[in-house]
Amino acid sequence: MINKHLYLRIIGVATFSFLAVFAALAQENIVQPAYYRVAGVAANDVLNIRQTASAGSPVVGSLAPGAFPVEVIKTSDGWGYVASSEGMGWVSLHFLQQISFAKFAQTNLPEGLNCGGTEPFWSLVMAGDKIAYSALGQANSTYSLVESGVAQNSGGTTSFVIGQNNGRPLTGIVSNQICSDGMSDIDYGRRIDLLISGPGGTSAFSGCCNVPVQQ
Repeated sequence: MINKHLYLRIIGVATFSFLAVFAALAQENIVQPAYYRVAGVAANDVLNIRQTASAGSPVVGSLAPGAFPVEVIKTSDGWGYVASSEGMGWVSLHFLQQISFAKFAQTNLPEGLNCGGTEPFWSLVMAGDKIAYSALGQANSTYSLVESGVAQNSGGTTSFVIGQNNGRPLTGIVSNQICSDGMSDIDYGRRIDLLISGPGGTSAFSGCCNVPVQQ
């Protein structure tokens, strides 16, 4: 009978090898998400999110003073590309102060990263030494982190996590790639490919990740 730890390692290595090849095929979508705090905006004002990288462009959303972490997917001539409630837009980097996050375990991912997908709807949060997973119509599950790291051939842009719940593994590969949830006009700076083993076999999901902004 195969040792449980060996089983988890086999599953994790096999999954990582497969998904790392997949991630390597999408190098043109690689981004470097950075995180900021809104700074220099009066308490009774907001930082406008504009349709294009121009002060005269229509306003499509706003960020409150002190809001963080604001994920900037790309920059252009002093402007940062960010998400708004209506989709994507641009904010002046003059009013953003870059912040750093502790990394989740041995990955290059920020602590507290939220990931999720649609059809079916599911979500997970990476924090501490746990991976909390929930899905529509299912009981919530917490996976203990078994192993994590960074893909050696990814230039630091692809990380992996392996968790365990009652002997059943969860394996996630997170890549710094432009990602769409398929239901909104929002672009995310990270994509996740997920395998979860259960009583009925192994399920595969794809989704997007970010750190939610606090306003």
